[in-house]
Amino acid sequence: MTSEQDDQTYALLAQLAVEALNLASTSSTIAMPADGPAFALRFLPEFRDQLLRVEALATAVLRASGVPWDFLADSYGVTRQSLHRRLADEVRLWKDFSPQYVDLALTEAKKYAREVRKNGQSFETNLEGALAAAVPVWEKRREQGNWRPDL
Repeated sequence: MTSEQDDQTYALLAQLAVEALNLASTSSTIAMPADGPAFALRFLPEFRDQLLRVEALATAVLRASGVPWDFLADSYGVTRQSLHRRLADEVRLWKDFSPQYVDLALTEAKKYAREVRKNGQSFETNLEGALAAAVPVWEKRREQGNWRPDL
């Protein structure tokens, strides 16, 4: 591998860390008992987009490392052509984009890691309490009738 290829792989891995940790942060927020379900309603389209970015970046890393489209397609149970048609443009964009923003990616990844850690610690220390406290909140909303989350 050349230094340029190493730099590109590093940049792609940094961007993958951003997107994967962003996805984890969104997931941990959705898991919050009192407001997570309402949050999910608002952010599920973005959640799907985050998941697609993670998929494209993981594919970009694998492709940059020499993994052929045939192998990737076999993992999905689809043809090489269909996987290539679906992901090639985005993989190419990430390969071009990622090296320009490595420092930003590292900063963002650390920010999302802190959010995931904070939510994880909250779940670890007080999940049962948060679940119990959320039940009356949801009951009150149900009794209100026609309650809608602020989106």
